[in-house]
Amino acid sequence: MEKNRTSFYQPEVSLPMRRIVSDLTRTAVVTILAVVLQLVLFTYLNRGGWSIILAMIQKINF
Repeated sequence: MEKNRTSFYQPEVSLPMRRIVSDLTRTAVVTILAVVLQLVLFTYLNRGGWSIILAMIQKINF
């Protein structure tokens, strides 16, 4: 016996434009901050930062 299957149509829910813009803005800001942090860290480590970090690691290792 076959069961009667009823298909339901559920219309798409439109997102409010304010929320979409807010999410995109937040994503863009986080991305920019991550890139800036990477550039600062890269510059710091290439200008002698590794020696400070290695000295700290040697102190921790006794």
